[in-house]
Amino acid sequence: MEFTRGLQQTPFSEIELQTATCMLAWVSLATFEVKTNVMLKKQNDLNDFLLEVSKAFFDEVGMMSSLLEKIMQYTKDLVHADRISLFLVDKEKKELYIDIFDEGIQDARGKAMFKRSAEIRVPLTKGIAGFVARTGQIVNIPEAYKDPRFNRAVDKATGYTTKSILSMPIITHGQVIGVVQMINKLSPDGVFTSADEYAFKMFAVYCALSLRYAQLYNEIQLKTAQNKVVMEQLTYHSCSTDADAEELLRKWALVPKQVLEDLDEFDMKRLCRFVLTVKKNYRPMPYHNWTHGWSAAHSIYCILRRFQAREIPVFPFFWMRSMLIATICHDVDHRGRNNSFLQETKQPLSTLYKSSVMEQHHYATTIKILQQDGHNIFSNLSASDYRRNLRYIRHCILATDLVTLLPKCKEAWGTHQDRYAGLERRTSPNTVCHHNREVIVAMVMTAADLSSNYKHFTTQKKTVTDLFEEFYQQGDIEKSLGKTPIPLMDRNNKENLAKDEHHDCKTPHSQARGHCYTTVPLADHLHKAGDTNIATWEAVFAEKNKPPEEVSETPKSVTSSSSSTSSSMSLSNGQF
Repeated sequence: MEFTRGLQQTPFSEIELQTATCMLAWVSLATFEVKTNVMLKKQNDLNDFLLEVSKAFFDEVGMMSSLLEKIMQYTKDLVHADRISLFLVDKEKKELYIDIFDEGIQDARGKAMFKRSAEIRVPLTKGIAGFVARTGQIVNIPEAYKDPRFNRAVDKATGYTTKSILSMPIITHGQVIGVVQMINKLSPDGVFTSADEYAFKMFAVYCALSLRYAQLYNEIQLKTAQNKVVMEQLTYHSCSTDADAEELLRKWALVPKQVLEDLDEFDMKRLCRFVLTVKKNYRPMPYHNWTHGWSAAHSIYCILRRFQAREIPVFPFFWMRSMLIATICHDVDHRGRNNSFLQETKQPLSTLYKSSVMEQHHYATTIKILQQDGHNIFSNLSASDYRRNLRYIRHCILATDLVTLLPKCKEAWGTHQDRYAGLERRTSPNTVCHHNREVIVAMVMTAADLSSNYKHFTTQKKTVTDLFEEFYQQGDIEKSLGKTPIPLMDRNNKENLAKDEHHDCKTPHSQARGHCYTTVPLADHLHKAGDTNIATWEAVFAEKNKPPEEVSETPKSVTSSSSSTSSSMSLSNGQF
């Protein structure tokens, strides 16, 4: 601060000097306060802006373009630039194209109105933006036309004169995905400073985040659209048609003369389409195929018919209907691999479901089929009854996972054995509490799922062969992955099929079968038929291990056991 007086005036006095000194101190304080307030205002504006950007990342995932424009506008105001442009890198064509372009047009609030266009393109080998995209370096040019890297073609295309440039790369995962370019500093000298570079660096990070989020969102949208197309194609080719259902209905001989009570509540055309589509969605696996699903459904049908014939009201109609439909669908789209394999090899299904992987997938596939046009066999139900039916179906399908069922079987059998034994009596349905009924349903579902164990030995032997072929296929895959399969799944152990089946008969799963069969009222002879087959396998195993001189042409024990099985079982024709 400087004070002057003319030659004709008196010199400054000591008092005036002291007064000026005091005024200077106050001016200094006022200037400091003003600067501090300006800095605080900028910081508050910055904090508000960063908060707005952070909220937008969570609330406006699909509006990244508008968020990017906000970031560009704030950066432009912060460094006092006249224009700003955003170039994106086209890796396939090795070009830069303008994604956001500032033409200098402002709205009523004085904010820039950005234009989005991919028509202006420049090669990566030309221009300041191309240099920044190739090298990833910040470029600050005070006089653009004196720099040999400057590409005048953009000015010619836009009709704008560029003087100074501040260009910054946008980097994600170590790669330049775009370039932000500030043009013409609005200051007396028109040159961008190092302070502008520092401020610009911070906002380049937010530009990178916005662009990355926008890319991810666009990729998700693209994948979603592709998935919809694939699902539509899959649905078309995996669903039965009206013509298929009508053809099945014309084959009246396939319709049983006696069905479950109130089963006629189903719309028969919808039921036919549903069953045919379920059949289509079973894969041609050696064991877990449509034949297995239908066989299990036939078993549950026979069991439920026996309940009705003896007037034992353990299962209300809702449960019976759910059990029948669930059994038909209980292995739909099975891949022939067990849950442990899916989890250990980190298959996509194991990512979707953390437990009972295949069983949950079977239920999900059932729901998808029900949701297809003309397949909802429960469309006549109220919303509450519909949800209840789906809940029952889910319980039935998940019950076929022996790993989770086995502990429940042991606990339930030990705790409620007397109650289960009393199911022979014609008691009211209310006598069986909901928890007990769910356990009984689970056991009955398992009995139906393992129904091959009490069929004729010839049939059971073929089923076992198919099952072990599926085991061996999984074992082959495990070998290709460098793992050692268990003996049960090792194809090199194929000669020991009888021994493996005999071993399987002694496992806890086989013990669970015993609980299941004895739990099912009036079905104790199923357990006996299973024991007969076990004895037959033991005889086969024993015959195989005899010295050559002792081996007879046909083991008597096998013949008698097989005959016993045949005489004890007539389930295959739907009767007990």
